[in-house]
Amino acid sequence: MARLPENGIPTYRLHKAKGLAVVTLDGRDHYLGKHGTPESRAEYDRLVSLWIANGRRLPDSLTGKRRDDRSDVTVVEVCAAYWAHAEVRYAEQRATFYHVRSALSLLRRLFGPTPVVQFGPKALGVYQRALVDAPPTVHANGTARRAGPLSRKVVNYYTQIVKGAFKWAKNQEIIPGSVYDAIRDVGGVRKGETKAREKKKVRPVAPEVVEATLPFLPEVVADMVRVQRFTGMRPAEVCAMTPRDLDTSGPAWKYVPRSHKCEVHEKDRVVAIGPRAQAVLSKYLRSDDWIRPLDAAIFSPREAEDQRRAAKRARRKTRVQPSQRNRRLRFPESGPGERYTTMTYRRAIAWGCDAAFAHPTLSAIPRKDRTVEQERELREWKSAHRWGPNRLRHLRATEVRRDHGLDAAQATLGHSRVTTTQIYAEVNEEKAVRAALATG
Repeated sequence: MARLPENGIPTYRLHKAKGLAVVTLDGRDHYLGKHGTPESRAEYDRLVSLWIANGRRLPDSLTGKRRDDRSDVTVVEVCAAYWAHAEVRYAEQRATFYHVRSALSLLRRLFGPTPVVQFGPKALGVYQRALVDAPPTVHANGTARRAGPLSRKVVNYYTQIVKGAFKWAKNQEIIPGSVYDAIRDVGGVRKGETKAREKKKVRPVAPEVVEATLPFLPEVVADMVRVQRFTGMRPAEVCAMTPRDLDTSGPAWKYVPRSHKCEVHEKDRVVAIGPRAQAVLSKYLRSDDWIRPLDAAIFSPREAEDQRRAAKRARRKTRVQPSQRNRRLRFPESGPGERYTTMTYRRAIAWGCDAAFAHPTLSAIPRKDRTVEQERELREWKSAHRWGPNRLRHLRATEVRRDHGLDAAQATLGHSRVTTTQIYAEVNEEKAVRAALATG
């Protein structure tokens, strides 16, 4: 039987030999009555509705099986079922989606055919050790993409994903409840117990580093950096901003993202926009002869590419030949999109950092002429001199905490708990120094 398309619905079909309506669910044919009758249609709707509501699997009451009595369910079946659930659950959270895929991929390779009743705390410990011992990933040119083991934070995160998959399978009555109960209390990898590396704490990027990078960024990306720098919004929020999301009626504009990180917890998110950020945004909202559509992204890669081509054309010294006037296809197969993603936004900043802080000698050597050692040294140089957009959020949090207190920083970042804000906002050491000089 052909594989059901992603998010597809099993079809209502005719069994010609019997003249009956039939639908295939979980690999079994279910006869619905005489084909074409309202009764068979109603039975089809009932079965498919139960199948969808139960996580695209028929309830045990319809299959005649008790999950607690089953010992043939394997780990790969749990992975497949949870993967189908994750494709829908995390459709808008692509980073989480890819982490789930990576975590389940290793679990499937290690324990795919293992019955779930044999997957216990020791097996989960083997999974954790496999994550710690994961070999480095290597680029095609021989240089390391990830030179060492996974970080302890990633190991523990993947462990939580696996436990979450088994918890979901328990709630869906796919596996016996005792399987999840056995692994529920397995702890994460502790600091210093394994060779898992510790991730460096994310620090605020220095303001002078940001200013040095701006001239090497496309104008659109530079303005995105300025807006994020002045507001402290998340990278995804600055990428998704549209005119419809802005309330420009008051002295301080308000930006209400349609989707944000904490919406699953039913938390509202309102970003206050002050005069400096307003000045940057104004030129993207309207001009004398045009107004940006309400649902169009304020910051567009396509506009950035048009600006780059116009600047390149303006710098041209030789005459433009007739055959070169416009080589752009009317309907190109690919090209810049209508809005930035967090990945393309981060990559644009990284390229700007590479240009702003070029290696004194190696950057001038063509890539094909660089040795493996030179390639490794250049990669380490770039990594040390690059900064990501989320560090702008840390910078804004630190400045607001210094000038207006921790509560203001919490409100700026949109955190529910002040302990989360303390991760972003650095403690102002100047106050401690002044106190020591005055009273110490």
